Amino acid sequence: MNIHVGKYIRPKIKTPDVLFYKLNTSNITNRDQTNFIAFTTTKPTNYGRFITSTMNTLFRPDYNGKALTLDLIKVHDKYQGLGKKIIDFVKNYSKQNGCNGYIVTASYCGFTPNKIPHLFYRKQGFSTLDKAYDKALDKFIKNNQYATQYDFFSKLMYYPELKRKENFFEKTFNKIINLFNSNKK
Repeated sequence: MNIHVGKYIRPKIKTPDVLFYKLNTSNITNRDQTNFIAFTTTKPTNYGRFITSTMNTLFRPDYNGKALTLDLIKVHDKYQGLGKKIIDFVKNYSKQNGCNGYIVTASYCGFTPNKIPHLFYRKQGFSTLDKAYDKALDKFIKNNQYATQYDFFSKLMYYPELKRKENFFEKTFNKIINLFNSNKK
């Protein structure tokens, strides 16, 4: 019997940066909630947990169909990119579950009042049904500011971003603003 003792041979496949594990599905309040855990392969102490469920009807002006709800995201080591990977996973999971890529989440202020999650969701392509609210979020992002519970209140956020049509007054106002700005230069 030949036994070869030597070096460990690395497999030629690339290990993904994040591994997702589906824990269980439970039926709470007539919704099937699915619990997931995400582990990073680069830093073993960084992990996250998130819960999804399906909603039969999502009331949006541009879509009225089945959507995936993102009920919770909790990441152990923040600012390491795991939250973005979780959102990317949820976007694909929504398509696989017949939700056409549509996601809704409630962005609460109460859990982290000094740094609310609205800006994170907005950076990932989520929007609210309120155009002015989205513009205010975009301004905070552009100026690289932190938002607190005093700046924004809890709000439902939707993915993909809401498709809005400008009405006559908005079009006219935007043309006047653009004309004014071009004359300033």
